[in-house]
Amino acid sequence: MLADAGLAPQKYFSATLDELWQVLAAAPGMVAQVDALTRLNRSDATVLNMITHTFKDLEALPSIEDQKTAMGFIERAGMVICGGLPASELSILSDKLEFSPAEAAMVVGWSRCAHPKRARTKGSRAVPVGRGQFMIKPSKDGSPGIPVRTILTPTEIEYRLHDTNMRFDDFFNLGEETAV
Repeated sequence: MLADAGLAPQKYFSATLDELWQVLAAAPGMVAQVDALTRLNRSDATVLNMITHTFKDLEALPSIEDQKTAMGFIERAGMVICGGLPASELSILSDKLEFSPAEAAMVVGWSRCAHPKRARTKGSRAVPVGRGQFMIKPSKDGSPGIPVRTILTPTEIEYRLHDTNMRFDDFFNLGEETAV
């Protein structure tokens, strides 16, 4: 409001709803609250990032009304970023976004070959084909997607930042020690 009155510079905000399924399931009425955020965030100079591992989470809400409202988040998004998805997930998303056959094959291909002993760094363990691969779909008009690859910095690798497999190190090392 101060910026609108010319009394202060405009401030911009970014709100992230990670693990969207937890946010939506936190209490009755949360889907409506998030829906309101998706409709009002631009007038508040706020970017809203909603992160989920599966679109099936949106279909698993208790009421059909909440499910339809939540699936509308995809339709109203300025862009959708997808990692590797199984074909069943892509078919859900394809009802909302157009994927060319090449894009669909790329996104589904990224979800394959995830060896259970996969490593975060190059080495003797298998590296999943789709690790760090994402498709940015910028609009709903069939515009081509933009494939991108995330590259970890040496610091992220050294300190194992974002390494969600770290807690399984002892488990996987057990098998290696008995094989020696």
